[in-house]
Amino acid sequence: MYAYIRHLDGTQLLVLNNFSNQSAKISITECFVTGEVLNSNYDDVTVSGVQELEPYQTIAIISRKF
Repeated sequence: MYAYIRHLDGTQLLVLNNFSNQSAKISITECFVTGEVLNSNYDDVTVSGVQELEPYQTIAIISRKF
């Protein structure tokens, strides 16, 4: 799992990458749970406080409140 956050002018972008051939879970903060999924290589992504990523999945979530 590789994750990072970028900040700019009151906006945050969270990028989650699972480079494994197995599912992985990561806890994320509330501001991203209520954020908007900008991109994912899987369809129908639902964001939760404990985010499960499928093998080789990437998700980008934007939050405009923090």
